Amino acid sequence: MNATLKDLIDVLRDAELPYSEWNAQFSALHARMPQKLDSLFGQIVERAKARKAEFPAKNLQKALQKFLDENVDPNDTDILKSTLVPLTEVLEKYVDGHKVNEFNVFSGLLEEYAEVEKLFSGRTSRDEEVILKLREENKDDIPKVVQTVLSHSRVGAKNNLILAILDEYRPNRPNSGNIAKYFRPALKKLTELESRQTAKVSLKAREVLIQCALPSLEERASQMEHILRSSVVESRYGETGWDHREPSLEILKEVVDSKYTVFDVLPIFFGHQDPWVSLAALEVYIRRAYRAYSLKKIEYHSESTDPPFIVSWDFVLRKVGQSALGMPVQSSPSTPATPVVENRDPFKRISSISDMSYLVNQSDTETTRKGVIVPVQYIDEAEEYLARALEVFPLAGAKARRPSPNTLIPDLGGKRKIPQATPLTHNDELTAVCNVAIRDSESADDAELLVRIKAIVSTYKDELLARRVRRLTFICGHRDGSYPGYFTFRGPNYVEDDRIRHTEPALAYQLELERLSKFNIKPVFTANRNIHVYQAVGKDVESDKRYFTRAVVRPGRLRDEIPTAEYLISEADRLMNDILDALEIVGNNNSDLNHIFINFSPVFPLIPQEVEQALAGFLERFGRRSWRLRVTGAEIRIICTDPVTGMPYPLRVVITNTSGYVIQVEMYLERKSEKGNEWVFQSIGGTTKIGSMHLRPVSTPYPTKEWLQPKRYKAHLMGTQYVYDFPELFRQAIQNNWAKAVGEHSLLAEKQPQVGECIDYSELVLDDHDDLAEVSREPGTNTHGMVGWIVTARTPEYPKGRRFIIIANDITFRIGSFGPKEDHFFNKCTELARKLGIPRIYLSANSGARIGMADELIPHFNVAWRDADRPEAG
Repeated sequence: MNATLKDLIDVLRDAELPYSEWNAQFSALHARMPQKLDSLFGQIVERAKARKAEFPAKNLQKALQKFLDENVDPNDTDILKSTLVPLTEVLEKYVDGHKVNEFNVFSGLLEEYAEVEKLFSGRTSRDEEVILKLREENKDDIPKVVQTVLSHSRVGAKNNLILAILDEYRPNRPNSGNIAKYFRPALKKLTELESRQTAKVSLKAREVLIQCALPSLEERASQMEHILRSSVVESRYGETGWDHREPSLEILKEVVDSKYTVFDVLPIFFGHQDPWVSLAALEVYIRRAYRAYSLKKIEYHSESTDPPFIVSWDFVLRKVGQSALGMPVQSSPSTPATPVVENRDPFKRISSISDMSYLVNQSDTETTRKGVIVPVQYIDEAEEYLARALEVFPLAGAKARRPSPNTLIPDLGGKRKIPQATPLTHNDELTAVCNVAIRDSESADDAELLVRIKAIVSTYKDELLARRVRRLTFICGHRDGSYPGYFTFRGPNYVEDDRIRHTEPALAYQLELERLSKFNIKPVFTANRNIHVYQAVGKDVESDKRYFTRAVVRPGRLRDEIPTAEYLISEADRLMNDILDALEIVGNNNSDLNHIFINFSPVFPLIPQEVEQALAGFLERFGRRSWRLRVTGAEIRIICTDPVTGMPYPLRVVITNTSGYVIQVEMYLERKSEKGNEWVFQSIGGTTKIGSMHLRPVSTPYPTKEWLQPKRYKAHLMGTQYVYDFPELFRQAIQNNWAKAVGEHSLLAEKQPQVGECIDYSELVLDDHDDLAEVSREPGTNTHGMVGWIVTARTPEYPKGRRFIIIANDITFRIGSFGPKEDHFFNKCTELARKLGIPRIYLSANSGARIGMADELIPHFNVAWRDADRPEAG
């Protein structure tokens, strides 16, 4: 299919195609048109071919119209027009140009796909019903019905074709043309398809439609070049020549703080022919990627006359509330405390304090780390210029000194001499960071790139260790403007860290990947590089398969007129839509307990109550779609500001919905433990009094699946709830009832119980004397397929509480079937309800009577053959 699509594109782009189509029709009509018109058409076409110009459809149309007006009797005009219809059809195809014809062909294919699949895209209608309806509506044209049904039957193959077309005609590809104008109507139809079979196409169309609303790659590249060049060139109108200067931060701020994607365009300028523009591009990269750190200084190593120029920078992990531009604030301990944020800038960025692995066993003074980035055109040049970049780092054990111009260029004439350094005693000695920025990696295949990159890393492994390089990252740009690839190798072994492949490592730690330590994780790459999806399988529980999705929000400079709460809602909603789109494309793949984590890096002047209100409708807006994708948990981490002291502090909102109906919201502050330097969660509210993570470290790994979850998942697949979740559903319903009643009758607020205290319940079990007893035991310990509870519910009608009995089938125990034990237990609970004079509620989810002999009767029968030598006799 891919080869056929490529051949079709090549044919449509062939400049000879319109001439061939014209000649095919023109030769057939040559004798049927006036000699003068025939000669006129021939001259126009030959002139255009001689100039190697595009097919002159407009000129031919004008010539035809002029000939009809001046040389043909009005009564004969229609006859001549009908004769020339094959020619005018060719002219109509190419009247707007060769490229537009190509767009029309493919947008037509998208339209045809949408026309067929929209018939089958209803969420509730089945294919059989649609076919019957089509047959009724097209009784006189049954072949049309057959063609439509056959087309739909190959929807999988059609999806692959449409996805390939949409990928080929992305607006952010170089020289893509005005795709938006010609594809937008078809794309809108594709986004309206709702069936699961067309989900990938619908999401891809939405992605392309969003790209259509943004400036093209050429426009953004032009804007970027203008800003980068303006930052390094000083020139005045009327003066000859210009002077280069070091990049101006004031000018670069516009791109550094931009809320739009920058890293797809930026690699184009890494190896720019003007090395000063390259320097500016590298500085933008450093300042944008290292926002979570404090940059102490940036140095330009431009002493060498031989480009490319190298950039180095000194940085430390930023403290909470420290300035975004890296200016030092008051001295503070290495593990972030809660310092004051200046009132004049409430949106200062801070680092994630959930990953403190680098700060363990450190002194109070934060160690300054050094980074170096070297730009190259192609991977072939990386080995040569990596040597130059490593010279910037001091040797371990040697006195730190600024390298002189002569030492920046190593002796590349023969084999490179590996410098001698003191042996490594602890991994924390590795403090240097080295980046190789490749302008054009010449390949999009990870395996092919890795083979070439690993060979370079292997060559320099000893020197990387001698220079105490903590990580070496290759930033692989692409000529087509797609997002660059990232390959990071960590010391001391310099093996690739594939968990953060294609993720900028300076930003990766904010994804809190250490909390996934109980799982074997594998990155799943999506088109949206701001979203990171990991497929996880429990290390001790292989049946526990889930997807963890992580995202960090790093907005640009915020305007004062944007209300903070509104910004928080809109940004969270936008990101959640993108995340769910990514999960739709990845597919469920029998996963359960999928989890989402969103980390907002700016500081917000909000209090917890405002955050809770802003996120109140979060699950209502996304609940149904999240549940379909088996997303049962979401964490949102925000930095809030104390309104009294102005101190910033991390706040975390944890939302869980494992049953599908009972939504639990827990809110925590992150604070330093009084017993040590460990950061812990402190519960401050939510739907429960004390959150489940109260006083536990913020780095606590996510637990693997509890033993009840497979039963819960099995019940959900059967379209019902796990039996032991029903009491909590009653609690949720009664709490909702109270909220509604208090809203209508404010006097009831005095009688409203505390959150979570509106019901009490005990499980009913049969004791040794065959009587019902009230117990409190672990869920899932039942020995038969019927479970019961006696419940005391404090409702708006009965604030003091009233009792009732619940009986429910356990669908996970022999598919909820009835046997003697279940029947006996049901009867006992019913008798108890009658005896106490209270209601009995039966929640039925069963498969009827258990067919076959009851197990308890088997011991009472002796079975033997009538004749042991003749089994056929019975």
